[in-house]
Order: sequence, then C-alpha cells, then structure tokens
Amino acid sequence: MPLKYRQYILIYVCSLFTAIPATAEIQLPDIGSSSGLSQTQEYRTGEAILRNLRRSGGVLEDPLITEYINHLGYKLISADASIQQHFTFFVVNDADINAFALPGGFIGVNYGLILATESESELASVLAHEISHITQRHHARSEEEQSNIPVLAAVIAAIILGGQDPQVGQAALATAVGSAAQQQLTYSRLHEQEADRVGIDLLAAAGFDPRSMPAFFEKLEKQSRLYGTQPPEFLMTHPVTTSRIADARNRANKLPIGSQGDSSTFYMMQARSRVIANDNPKALLKVVTDEFSSGHYHDKEAIEYEQALLQQRLEHHQPALDLIAKLRKQHPERIAYILLQAELMQGLGKVKETETHYAKSLELYPDNRAIIEEYCAFLLKQNQPAKAKMLLRKALLSNRQQPDLHNLLSQAETALGNEAHAHEALAEYYYLSGHPDQALTQLKLALKKQDSMDFYQLSRIEARIQEVQTELRELAGQATQ
Repeated sequence: MPLKYRQYILIYVCSLFTAIPATAEIQLPDIGSSSGLSQTQEYRTGEAILRNLRRSGGVLEDPLITEYINHLGYKLISADASIQQHFTFFVVNDADINAFALPGGFIGVNYGLILATESESELASVLAHEISHITQRHHARSEEEQSNIPVLAAVIAAIILGGQDPQVGQAALATAVGSAAQQQLTYSRLHEQEADRVGIDLLAAAGFDPRSMPAFFEKLEKQSRLYGTQPPEFLMTHPVTTSRIADARNRANKLPIGSQGDSSTFYMMQARSRVIANDNPKALLKVVTDEFSSGHYHDKEAIEYEQALLQQRLEHHQPALDLIAKLRKQHPERIAYILLQAELMQGLGKVKETETHYAKSLELYPDNRAIIEEYCAFLLKQNQPAKAKMLLRKALLSNRQQPDLHNLLSQAETALGNEAHAHEALAEYYYLSGHPDQALTQLKLALKKQDSMDFYQLSRIEARIQEVQTELRELAGQATQ
C-alpha cells in the first residue's frame, strides 16, 4: 500500500470518525469509553497521529510556514475568550487541497491548501472551520454516538506497526477502513454544518471577511467538477452541498466584514510554499520573472521574495542578497527577510557578518523558533556547541514538541562530550518523529552512562524508559490480537 495512501486513509478516517462493527476481526484496546474521551485522551490520540505523520514524511518541517500557520490560528482563537484549549497547527507535506482536525487540538493544513486559497481570509476560514470541530468536541461526540474510536485506534496502530511488519499494517488498515465505509457520512454532515456556523462567527470576531468561507467552499465545489472521480481531498473529508453553501452565505451576510486578511505575509508564505514544492527552480524563476514583468501578481514584495528564494536555490547568492537587502529596507523587521539574508551571507562565506546578524535578530525576537533553529545550526557549524546548547535548552523549556530542536541539542551535547545528555535528546527526537523503538534504544544507551549523571537525570531517563516501553507493549499487543 503506497505511503501517501496509508497517510490519507489515516486523515480520512480521523476526519469522519466512523464506526467499526462489533463483528470486526481485529480487536484493539479501548482508548475511549462509551461516555466519551477525556481531554487528556484526546490530546494523546492527536499527538500520536502527528508523530506518525512525521514518521511517514507527511509533515512539512518548515519553521517559517509553521510559525505563520500557528500565528494565524491563534489570531482566530484569541477572538473568543471562551476558548481555553491549547492548539497545535502543522503543515502537511502534500499538494492536495485539504485540512483536518485531530483530537486534542491538533490541526493539519496541506501546503496545497495554502497555494489554493486566494486571500488570507480564505485560509483563515478553513482554519476557523477546523478549530470549531475541536471546540465543539466533534471527535468525542462522534465516539459517544457511534462507538467509533476503535477505527482511530486501528489506523494509529496500523501505521506504527506497518513500519515493522507491512503485512500487519495493511491488514489492519483494510479491516478498519472497509468496516467504516458504510456509515461514513451518518454524523459528519451535522458536524460540518455546526463547524460552519461556529467558524463563521469566529472568523468575523477575529476581523476577517466571513463571506470568504462560503466563497471558498463554492469555488472548490465548482472546481471539483473538473476532477471527475478524484475531487479535492478537502471535499472527500468535508462534504459540500448547495444547501450547505447557501446556509453559510446567509449567515456570513449578517455579520460585519473585517479589515484583516490579504496580508503580505500570507502571499509571502504562499510564495515560499511554491518554491519548496517545486523541483525545477530554474523553470519556476522564469515563470515568476515573467509574472513580475507583466504585473500579474498579488503582492510586489512577495513575488520579489520568491525570486530571491529561487536565486538562492540556484546558488545565485549575491543577486539574491542584493534583492533581499532592498526588501529589508522597506520592512527591516520581517523575519522571513532576516533569515534569508543570513542564509545568503552564509552562502557567500561571510561568517562574522552572519553571526552578528543572527545575534541581533535574536535580540529582536528572543522566542522565535525559526531564528533559534537556524542560529543554533549555524553555531554548531562554527564549533560553538555551548552557546547553541544554552539557546536550545531555553527554547525547549517552553515547548518540548519540537523534534528538530532536540536533534540539534543532541549534536551540541555530543560536541561537548555529554554522551548521556546527547542520547537523551536524540531519544526525544526519535520519539516525536514517530520512532518509539529507536527512542528506547537511545534511552538505554543513555542509562549506560550512569556515572556521569546526577540523581534527577537518572530518574528522568528511567521514567521515560518505562513510558516508552509501555507504549511499545501496547502496540505489540495490538499486533497479536
């Protein structure tokens, strides 16, 4: 079974949360009672899916785009004081038009959706819809109505186990998805309509144009006629009907039109997504240059930024640096410009200038993940592991769910000769990347360095070993049932 197909079966089933009949052959541990999932259980479930998406290469690990999607998501969330739940937004490495909500506040957005939307309000409308699935607890309510959580458990286990035994993984997926297909729309239409209503209100409260939601859905519905039997992934997981579009439009027309949206940052992240997704930078640069010359673009700075990114890909460092320096004169505070300028200076061998540039940038944005990640990678290249370690440990205090930062920390600890700490950091990288077996190996290697540990580190590693071993035993038990 192709990797992408397995990944999107996961997304599809999680979006619909349909049921496995009682006669299903595969029995899986109950991760939710008939009275509904607790918020802790929901978080653990969503986190497990995110880890497995990372394992399959399904997450686009670009800190700038990820930071932007999280910023946009929290702009919406902050408009409703009643929302107290933590959310995690991530970008899926796929060109299909789709977005989905997972239990526990995890929301995935395909980069294809970023490219397909024509304004920030349209992109925000999809995020508002997915946020509403979570705030209305549609996952837990679906479980109560259909006792369908075993489907989700089946898919999680199948993807994890598929890496160890492909036949086991494919059999579990086939059983779960085949059993679920019969009832896949029973409750999802009601939940979609509710998510539309709540999402449109949230969109308007955050200052975006609420009409962008029905407009985007209508555009997708019209485009789907050109797809034949393969409509956009979003329409498969979010069924759109004429009446649903009409209901959304009627509600949107009663609400005020905000002033937010269509920001330069949105168009810049669109440009960045297009460059990342493209495998022929020379051809794309010609297209972008023609667009610029003809004036066929939404935002002048965004298309110039795209030109600079493509010139960097082609190793035309000086022209790209000249262009980005011009852009920084207009907006010196823009993080995208700051980081690209640093990368280009590195490409030209300007080591001292690059270090000064990163240090000043970090003073301006001390908690920015993208700056921290790139600065620490630079410091490690320049044999400054102690400074990198200090910055990484501080960043991970506020958010430990960042596999790339754990990987960099492991490199820093290795360079400093701290083997136990290096193994411990690498274990977290593997765990968050969906490899609990490799995480356990690293933790056991760390445990062999007990002579270099204090009591607290030893206790922490022993407890972590028990946690990972418990998870692996549960997965092994699923494979034999």
